[in-house]
Amino acid sequence: MTTAPAAPAVPDITAELAARRSRPWTATPHLHAMRHGAPCARLTDGVRALLIVQPDDARVEVFAEYPEEYPATVAIVAEATGPHAAAGIAAQLLRTVLPRLDAESGAVSARSQFGCNQVLQRHLGDMTELGFTLIDHGAHPDAVESARGGPGLVWATANGGTWGVWVLGAGEYLSARYDGPVNGLFGVLPFLLPSAEGRTPADVGSAFTRYLTDQFPQLVPIEADEVMLPCYRQPGGYIVLPDELPTGYADDQTPVVGEFSALGVDLLLAAAAQLI
Repeated sequence: MTTAPAAPAVPDITAELAARRSRPWTATPHLHAMRHGAPCARLTDGVRALLIVQPDDARVEVFAEYPEEYPATVAIVAEATGPHAAAGIAAQLLRTVLPRLDAESGAVSARSQFGCNQVLQRHLGDMTELGFTLIDHGAHPDAVESARGGPGLVWATANGGTWGVWVLGAGEYLSARYDGPVNGLFGVLPFLLPSAEGRTPADVGSAFTRYLTDQFPQLVPIEADEVMLPCYRQPGGYIVLPDELPTGYADDQTPVVGEFSALGVDLLLAAAAQLI
């Protein structure tokens, strides 16, 4: 069998995914049966695998190797060139593809005789890795257990806020909660939101919602005291004012509560410096 050469974008994408320090990503030339002859590479960290295909000079396609399923559906189509092409592809992988890979792999493992214990051990390892990464950035996380029995971490931020991250249910995804001044979310939201390119702020709602959508037009005003993530693909969530706070004014120090769901540990590791 002849293997097509690796797509030119692969080295840059591999480097962008390197935030996962305990499982480095490696790339090898590969062949995708549905893109015969196109440059292709298989990226793997030893647990998950992605196929990066470049069918022409302008496009990169990413296929994920979900368990018990041939990678026939394109997960991401993106521009192959440009100064931020690799970073944009990696951001989409961190936000949407890798969390689903983890979730589906965990669901398959949980159906086996010893699978539940394997899934728990994997998530304990994820929390340990995230905890040490946060410590490296100056945080002091405490290990906790969620109300549904999953492992988690809680820590204080430099601006007086607090973060908590938990494994939900059988461990399909992670959930996070922030409580503190709204400026503590400004560095994190670019990791959680799709690109703002081509979007304009929604000039509706209260002073509070406009304050957020002016900076992040991807956010959707829901009520005078609440905005939500667009949620057509994970992650989802919302940012809301605590009870009875006025909505007619907002600045960097306005207190908020943020709840975010369907997260992957890779995304949190990549965003760790913004969680402090």
